[in-house]
Amino acid sequence: MKNFEVRVFSSKNMDEKWYVYIYHNSKIIKKIYKGINSERSFEERMIKAETLKRIIEKEINEGWNPQSKKKNQSMTIFQALEFGLDKKKASLASGSYGEYSIAVNIFKHYGAIEGFDKISIQNCERYHIKTILNAARNDRSWSSMNYNKTLRRYSSIFSELIEWEIITSNPARDIKSLKEENRGGYEVMTKKEQKKAFSHLKKLNFNYYVFCSIVYYMGIRPGELLRLRCKDVDVERKIIKINSVYSKTKKTRVVPIIGTIKKLIYSFDLSDPDLFLFGHPIPGKLPFLKENFFCPNKYQFDRAYPTKLWKREIIDGLKINKKLYSNKHKGASDKLRAGIDIETIAAIFGHSRQKMTELYADYIKELRFEKAQNVVLDEY
Repeated sequence: MKNFEVRVFSSKNMDEKWYVYIYHNSKIIKKIYKGINSERSFEERMIKAETLKRIIEKEINEGWNPQSKKKNQSMTIFQALEFGLDKKKASLASGSYGEYSIAVNIFKHYGAIEGFDKISIQNCERYHIKTILNAARNDRSWSSMNYNKTLRRYSSIFSELIEWEIITSNPARDIKSLKEENRGGYEVMTKKEQKKAFSHLKKLNFNYYVFCSIVYYMGIRPGELLRLRCKDVDVERKIIKINSVYSKTKKTRVVPIIGTIKKLIYSFDLSDPDLFLFGHPIPGKLPFLKENFFCPNKYQFDRAYPTKLWKREIIDGLKINKKLYSNKHKGASDKLRAGIDIETIAAIFGHSRQKMTELYADYIKELRFEKAQNVVLDEY
């Protein structure tokens, strides 16, 4: 390792890119990001960075010269997208991975029609991506939301390719999103609507009321809640552990039991650790909602069951056109308004700070404007 020194660049800001770099003659000659930044905790990321550092040191000791120019990997755009998707798979839930796979297949389908199938990944430009997106949008009658979601998936895969040093910049980064219509998908309830909806749920089925309350107070996704078992609730430490196996983000996280949830969840019989926390006792096809549903039980609900129940009771029954998942967004918005910092909310809700800022950008700006408008300055 004569004249070469391998070091780790780290930061307490987990949204900042970490890398391993090679130092030679008082300057950095190479930065390597490979796979480090997929981890969200400081400790896990440091383990990956130190492991990569040791691998690089070993390669240098065995004769690799970091200053030698390596040939660009000969990949077409299609091959590179498949490669990036494969590397990203470990950080995606199965449903998200399926959506990314569809996006890649769409790119390959319309890319082939446009004659882009032989283009090298090094020659991929925003023009190619925009052409494919526009072709798919026109052919499939996409909404702006569909267009934007697919664009974000492409951008995410290209970012993965940067991590693996296949490309040096993201060609999708500067493509502007289309303006989306507000269809009320995740539009949150007003205080009056929320009070009406939850009063109805409490009378309908207390256990389902607890289920929906956790979505609001603790930001745990409905799909994650259905996979929780009694052993995931730590009564003494007042936390619920979301295991990486059934977390949407594929990361284990710990969520504090807050608000009225403490009293509500402690009313459950948690004595059998292997029961589903919000399960049902009947195998096979389910009848109409029963009193002993959504409490510790042997069988797991289908993911669509609580959503369909919300639609029947709240959207169709009470004419409040706000989705079950919107309770998670309202919970985050209310916590922001209550003064909880965005990093804390991001940790509880299982998002990065960047993702939280994207989701609540308009709301954060509104809060800042409110603060500015309430400032009282001396008159001169």
